[in-house]
Amino acid sequence: MRNVARLALCLAVLTGCYARGSATVRVNSPGLRAIATAAHVATAVAATAVAVHNAAVILSTPPPAPVDVYYESRPGYVWIHGRQTWNGSAYVWTQGSWEAQRSGQVYVDGYWTQTQGGYTYVDGYWTAQRPGYVYTEGYWAQRGGGYAWTPGQWQAQRPGQVWVAGAWSSNGGQRVYTPGRWSASASANVNVNVRVH
Repeated sequence: MRNVARLALCLAVLTGCYARGSATVRVNSPGLRAIATAAHVATAVAATAVAVHNAAVILSTPPPAPVDVYYESRPGYVWIHGRQTWNGSAYVWTQGSWEAQRSGQVYVDGYWTQTQGGYTYVDGYWTAQRPGYVYTEGYWAQRGGGYAWTPGQWQAQRPGQVWVAGAWSSNGGQRVYTPGRWSASASANVNVNVRVH
Protein backbone atom coordinates (compact mmCIF):
# COMPACT_ATOMS: atom_id res chain seq x y z
CA MET A 1 0.00 0.00 0.00
CA ARG A 2 2.85 2.38 0.79
CA ASN A 3 4.42 1.72 -2.60
CA VAL A 4 1.16 2.55 -4.34
CA ALA A 5 0.85 5.75 -2.34
CA ARG A 6 4.43 6.72 -3.19
CA LEU A 7 3.89 5.97 -6.86
CA ALA A 8 0.70 8.06 -6.99
CA LEU A 9 2.39 10.92 -5.16
CA CYS A 10 5.39 10.82 -7.52
CA LEU A 11 3.13 10.79 -10.58
CA ALA A 12 1.07 13.68 -9.27
CA VAL A 13 4.12 15.79 -8.40
CA LEU A 14 6.11 14.97 -11.56
CA THR A 15 3.20 15.71 -13.89
CA GLY A 16 2.09 18.77 -11.95
CA CYS A 17 -1.34 17.21 -11.52
CA TYR A 18 -2.26 17.85 -7.96
CA ALA A 19 -4.47 20.17 -5.99
CA ARG A 20 -3.10 22.65 -3.50
CA GLY A 21 -4.67 22.90 -0.10
CA SER A 22 -4.43 21.35 3.30
CA ALA A 23 -6.42 19.28 5.70
CA THR A 24 -5.59 17.83 9.09
CA VAL A 25 -6.80 14.36 9.83
CA ARG A 26 -5.85 12.50 13.01
CA VAL A 27 -6.11 8.78 12.72
CA ASN A 28 -5.17 6.52 15.63
CA SER A 29 -6.35 3.20 14.24
CA PRO A 30 -3.99 1.35 11.81
CA GLY A 31 -7.06 0.24 9.80
CA LEU A 32 -8.33 3.80 9.47
CA ARG A 33 -4.84 4.98 8.55
CA ALA A 34 -4.82 2.50 5.66
CA ILE A 35 -8.23 3.74 4.51
CA ALA A 36 -7.11 7.39 4.73
CA THR A 37 -3.95 6.57 2.75
CA ALA A 38 -6.02 4.75 0.13
CA ALA A 39 -8.35 7.77 -0.13
CA HIS A 40 -5.38 10.11 -0.67
CA VAL A 41 -3.95 7.75 -3.30
CA ALA A 42 -7.33 7.49 -5.08
CA THR A 43 -7.67 11.28 -5.12
CA ALA A 44 -4.17 11.77 -6.53
CA VAL A 45 -4.65 9.07 -9.17
CA ALA A 46 -8.05 10.47 -10.18
CA ALA A 47 -6.64 14.00 -10.49
CA THR A 48 -3.76 12.67 -12.60
CA ALA A 49 -6.12 10.68 -14.83
CA VAL A 50 -8.34 13.73 -15.45
CA ALA A 51 -5.35 15.92 -16.25
CA VAL A 52 -3.85 13.33 -18.61
CA HIS A 53 -7.22 12.88 -20.37
CA ASN A 54 -7.48 16.64 -20.98
CA ALA A 55 -3.87 17.06 -22.12
CA ALA A 56 -2.83 17.07 -25.79
CA VAL A 57 -1.00 13.93 -26.79
CA ILE A 58 2.45 14.61 -28.21
CA LEU A 59 3.96 11.70 -30.12
CA SER A 60 7.60 11.33 -31.11
CA THR A 61 6.80 9.30 -34.24
CA PRO A 62 5.28 11.19 -37.17
CA PRO A 63 1.93 9.92 -38.43
CA PRO A 64 2.13 7.78 -41.58
CA ALA A 65 0.64 8.92 -44.89
CA PRO A 66 -3.14 8.72 -45.28
CA VAL A 67 -4.54 5.43 -46.51
CA ASP A 68 -7.15 6.73 -48.97
CA VAL A 69 -8.16 10.33 -49.54
CA TYR A 70 -10.55 9.99 -52.49
CA TYR A 71 -14.15 11.21 -52.16
CA GLU A 72 -16.90 12.36 -54.51
CA SER A 73 -18.65 15.71 -54.16
CA ARG A 74 -22.01 15.54 -52.35
CA PRO A 75 -24.21 18.69 -52.45
CA GLY A 76 -25.36 19.90 -49.03
CA TYR A 77 -22.60 18.03 -47.18
CA VAL A 78 -19.03 18.64 -46.11
CA TRP A 79 -16.38 15.91 -46.29
CA ILE A 80 -14.54 15.49 -42.98
CA HIS A 81 -11.18 14.03 -44.03
CA GLY A 82 -9.97 10.72 -42.64
CA ARG A 83 -6.83 10.73 -40.55
CA GLN A 84 -4.31 8.65 -38.72
CA THR A 85 -5.23 8.28 -35.03
CA TRP A 86 -3.09 7.00 -32.17
CA ASN A 87 -4.61 4.06 -30.26
CA GLY A 88 -2.02 4.03 -27.47
CA SER A 89 0.50 1.81 -29.22
CA ALA A 90 0.21 2.42 -32.98
CA TYR A 91 -1.35 4.63 -35.63
CA VAL A 92 -4.63 3.41 -37.15
CA TRP A 93 -6.48 4.90 -40.10
CA THR A 94 -9.87 6.46 -39.31
CA GLN A 95 -12.07 6.83 -42.39
CA GLY A 96 -13.44 10.22 -43.41
CA SER A 97 -17.16 10.92 -43.25
CA TRP A 98 -19.86 13.28 -44.52
CA GLU A 99 -21.46 15.86 -42.27
CA ALA A 100 -24.42 18.05 -43.22
CA GLN A 101 -23.43 21.59 -44.20
CA ARG A 102 -24.30 24.14 -41.48
CA SER A 103 -25.86 27.38 -42.59
CA GLY A 104 -23.46 30.36 -42.35
CA GLN A 105 -20.56 28.16 -41.22
CA VAL A 106 -17.52 26.46 -42.71
CA TYR A 107 -15.64 23.41 -41.49
CA VAL A 108 -11.93 23.90 -40.77
CA ASP A 109 -10.24 20.51 -41.12
CA GLY A 110 -8.12 19.03 -38.38
CA TYR A 111 -4.47 18.24 -39.08
CA TRP A 112 -1.29 16.78 -37.62
CA THR A 113 1.38 19.33 -36.81
CA GLN A 114 4.96 19.09 -35.66
CA THR A 115 5.49 20.73 -32.29
CA GLN A 116 8.39 21.05 -29.91
CA GLY A 117 9.06 17.49 -28.84
CA GLY A 118 6.90 15.66 -31.37
CA TYR A 119 3.63 15.57 -33.28
CA THR A 120 0.13 16.47 -32.13
CA TYR A 121 -3.29 16.49 -33.76
CA VAL A 122 -5.30 19.72 -33.95
CA ASP A 123 -9.02 18.86 -34.09
CA GLY A 124 -11.23 20.21 -36.87
CA TYR A 125 -14.13 22.53 -36.02
CA TRP A 126 -17.07 24.49 -37.40
CA THR A 127 -16.72 28.26 -37.44
CA ALA A 128 -18.80 31.21 -38.64
CA GLN A 129 -18.28 32.44 -42.17
CA ARG A 130 -16.21 35.64 -42.18
CA PRO A 131 -17.82 38.54 -44.07
CA GLY A 132 -15.76 39.47 -47.13
CA TYR A 133 -13.76 36.22 -47.09
CA VAL A 134 -13.93 32.72 -48.53
CA TYR A 135 -12.52 29.70 -46.74
CA THR A 136 -10.43 27.65 -49.18
CA GLU A 137 -10.66 24.09 -47.86
CA GLY A 138 -7.64 22.00 -46.97
CA TYR A 139 -6.75 18.90 -48.99
CA TRP A 140 -4.27 16.05 -49.29
CA ALA A 141 -1.82 16.92 -52.09
CA GLN A 142 0.07 14.13 -53.82
CA ARG A 143 3.80 14.68 -53.31
CA GLY A 144 6.75 12.36 -53.78
CA GLY A 145 4.78 9.13 -54.01
CA GLY A 146 2.67 10.01 -50.95
CA TYR A 147 0.33 12.66 -49.64
CA ALA A 148 1.01 15.85 -47.68
CA TRP A 149 -1.65 17.94 -45.96
CA THR A 150 -2.24 21.41 -47.41
CA PRO A 151 -4.23 23.38 -44.84
CA GLY A 152 -7.21 25.55 -45.77
CA GLN A 153 -7.06 29.31 -45.39
CA TRP A 154 -9.21 32.42 -45.42
CA GLN A 155 -8.85 34.47 -48.59
CA ALA A 156 -10.40 37.86 -49.30
CA GLN A 157 -13.26 37.72 -51.82
CA ARG A 158 -12.27 38.81 -55.29
CA PRO A 159 -14.63 41.10 -57.25
CA GLY A 160 -16.20 39.27 -60.22
CA GLN A 161 -14.82 35.87 -59.14
CA VAL A 162 -16.03 32.81 -57.25
CA TRP A 163 -14.10 30.16 -55.40
CA VAL A 164 -14.43 26.78 -57.15
CA ALA A 165 -13.78 24.03 -54.58
CA GLY A 166 -11.26 21.31 -55.37
CA ALA A 167 -12.57 18.06 -56.80
CA TRP A 168 -11.52 14.50 -57.65
CA SER A 169 -11.75 13.18 -61.20
CA SER A 170 -10.55 10.19 -63.19
CA ASN A 171 -7.82 10.60 -65.76
CA GLY A 172 -6.64 7.50 -67.66
CA GLY A 173 -7.90 5.18 -64.90
CA GLN A 174 -6.15 7.17 -62.16
CA ARG A 175 -7.83 9.40 -59.59
CA VAL A 176 -6.59 12.96 -59.76
CA TYR A 177 -7.34 15.81 -57.37
CA THR A 178 -7.63 19.30 -58.81
CA PRO A 179 -7.14 21.88 -56.04
CA GLY A 180 -9.65 24.71 -55.61
CA ARG A 181 -9.18 27.90 -57.56
CA TRP A 182 -10.64 31.32 -58.29
CA SER A 183 -12.70 31.57 -61.47
CA ALA A 184 -14.55 34.37 -63.26
CA SER A 185 -18.21 34.28 -62.15
CA ALA A 186 -19.59 33.65 -65.66
CA SER A 187 -17.18 30.77 -66.41
CA ALA A 188 -17.72 28.73 -63.24
CA ASN A 189 -18.64 25.17 -64.24
CA VAL A 190 -22.05 24.23 -62.83
CA ASN A 191 -20.91 20.59 -62.35
CA VAL A 192 -18.26 21.66 -59.88
CA ASN A 193 -18.89 22.46 -56.23
CA VAL A 194 -18.85 26.27 -56.22
CA ARG A 195 -18.71 28.31 -53.02
CA VAL A 196 -20.08 31.83 -53.26
CA HIS A 197 -19.96 33.70 -49.95
